Amino acid sequence: MNNKIVLLVPFLLVLTLLIACGGAETYTPEAASPSEAPTTSPEPTRKPTTKPQETVEIKQVSIDEIQNIEWSWSSLVETQPSNQSVDPDPQKYTLVFWEDNSYDFKADCNVGSGAYQVEGSDITLQPGVTTLAECGPDSLYDQYLKLLDRVEAFEVRADILILNLQNDVGEMRFGNGGVVEKPEAPETCNTGIDPVSATVNIVGLPYAYQPGCIPGTPYEDDETPAPTGLSDHIQVNFSQVDEEGQISEPIIYIIPMTDYKQLWEEAGDETVSTSVESLQDLLREKLEPVQTSDIPILPMEQVSGDSDLQVQGKYLDITMGAGVRFVTRFSQEPNPVASNNPALFYIFQGFSSDGVYLITYFHPITTEALPLSQNVPDEEQEQVDKDFDGYIEEKTKELNALQPSDWVPDLTSLDALIGSLEYEKVQEEVTSPPPRMININWQLGELIDANPSTPSVVPDPQNYSLVLLPDGSLTYVADCNSGEGTYTISGNSISIQLGESTLADCGTTSLSSLYVTLLESVETYSLEANSLAFGMADEAGRMVFYYGGMAINPSPPEQGVPTATTLEAINVRGGPGTQYLSYGVVDKGTTFEVTGISEDGDWWVVKVPTEVAPDEQGWVTSEYVKTVNTEGVSVVPTPPLEEVQVPKPISSAPTATIVQSTNVYGGPGTEYPNYGVVSISTTAEVVGVSEDGAWWVIKLPEDTAPDGQGWLSAGYVEVSNITNVPVIPTPALP
Repeated sequence: MNNKIVLLVPFLLVLTLLIACGGAETYTPEAASPSEAPTTSPEPTRKPTTKPQETVEIKQVSIDEIQNIEWSWSSLVETQPSNQSVDPDPQKYTLVFWEDNSYDFKADCNVGSGAYQVEGSDITLQPGVTTLAECGPDSLYDQYLKLLDRVEAFEVRADILILNLQNDVGEMRFGNGGVVEKPEAPETCNTGIDPVSATVNIVGLPYAYQPGCIPGTPYEDDETPAPTGLSDHIQVNFSQVDEEGQISEPIIYIIPMTDYKQLWEEAGDETVSTSVESLQDLLREKLEPVQTSDIPILPMEQVSGDSDLQVQGKYLDITMGAGVRFVTRFSQEPNPVASNNPALFYIFQGFSSDGVYLITYFHPITTEALPLSQNVPDEEQEQVDKDFDGYIEEKTKELNALQPSDWVPDLTSLDALIGSLEYEKVQEEVTSPPPRMININWQLGELIDANPSTPSVVPDPQNYSLVLLPDGSLTYVADCNSGEGTYTISGNSISIQLGESTLADCGTTSLSSLYVTLLESVETYSLEANSLAFGMADEAGRMVFYYGGMAINPSPPEQGVPTATTLEAINVRGGPGTQYLSYGVVDKGTTFEVTGISEDGDWWVVKVPTEVAPDEQGWVTSEYVKTVNTEGVSVVPTPPLEEVQVPKPISSAPTATIVQSTNVYGGPGTEYPNYGVVSISTTAEVVGVSEDGAWWVIKLPEDTAPDGQGWLSAGYVEVSNITNVPVIPTPALP
């Protein structure tokens, strides 16, 4: 018995040690935190388990382990307070990190991209460009982008990507959607603007901004509240952090108007074209005060409701053009005007100086003069319900009385920001001259010395002329001499090589030798409506030529045909009289083939190139020509003089004043219907410009032109106030 007891004692000691060392499993309930208050209904004590509690493995991974994978946002878990606060649709919110340190994302109905920087497990996402369509009231688009902007670190737990947020406020969790390949970049995003060149002065506002070229999106008519669709365009996206740490997204659009209107018109929707025309009318008339309703707003991607309030209207001239700014909101239904809901926006709508681009700017804005929506008095809500139109009229007066500094941000600062917008057009390689530069009799009007900048007027411009021909050849007159040569063009550079010429002595006061020397030293050119300027080598000065009419270069007449040779420089006209259109001036000694004579015998009909007159008929006065073999030529009936009556332009409208009687056509070229002659000194209202800038489009009576528009060659007019005229697409030939 005693032996049994002795043997039992060591066994019990061993068993006790095994238990103490974990040889058998036990269960210890978790103790409550000392700060936790006792509860009246404590949870039941957990039953012991024979299986150890599972733990989730946290992996510190390198960036290459999460690249080229489509991660789908599955949840947002907040630590303050600790709960899962968002349960998004993973298919609508994705994120892909690419190996080139760029990332792409989908945020509901929008897509975008950016760049990221990594140091260990720390990561910073830098916003880039994004579409900004209205995705509906239940969208998490805004929240998703704001959260991405606050990401500071990454890790992986059980194949779940965790993006940790700044200040330990929570984490975004993403599911693994599989390996993906980076899509090829679009071949072109063609706006005619270098996106990197788009800059603004943020004038002290808390901004970072990113310009980019955004490929177009197709027209869609199933979006609410309105159809959407954009051509290729430039966006300047901003990221702004307000006093509460919230991020809002101001944005500037630069949209090529012709492509934008065409996109919608091809879908059978005239909304964009009508809005552009209405905005052009508004900016042309510039009525004061600025209207408080119906100011067009584009693009439709930014319109989320009815713009039922438009206040603080002001016309603005900006660096790249002009427009109008105002404050508005977008409402789904009649609501009190509050500072936060519906949100208020500063909006600018305008055009570039060349009429090519629509420029718009959207910026969230607020004012302490308005209550928060939750603090609107009951009596104000009653007024909204009873007489909404009267309520809006009252609020319009109230808000128009505020000063720019009563708004946040200050309206003056936002005006300055959009006013500072600058960009550069992409310089396309040009190897041929613009059409309105060739076949023109350019006459030297000024010589400008750069040091100092002193212009010298050339006394006899017609004695120093230049004609550039389409085949790269040229002819020139240098006082009593004349010659030929060639030229080459690349971009805005030009090189002239002179060839054979006469070498007569033109006298001590002649500029003949200087003119020839200067022509051979030109390096650049610039073309205005009625002038051609050459820049000299080493920026030594400029030669300024003025329009002297079409250059008429008749083919040499065949042997024995009737001819007329000019005794001095004269006009070739479209009929027998000075009231007819002048096709241009020909030099002394020019020989034409004669094809007829006027009914009164005072004018000869001569053969001219078809690019001068489609019927190949020009008229020269018999007083200044010498004829040979003209006996028996036919009498040509006097052509009708169809003078076009042009409506008087409205005040402040863009205008074109005719400096030399010219034909007005149904399109940008003589192959279009000829509506008749517009007389010298006539002033017409300009409604557009051709795509190449060589023709101005004017307003005509509809009984003259079915579409109410006529086209004038830029060489025959002087224009004014043309900042906002649109580019008119070339019409189809009838």
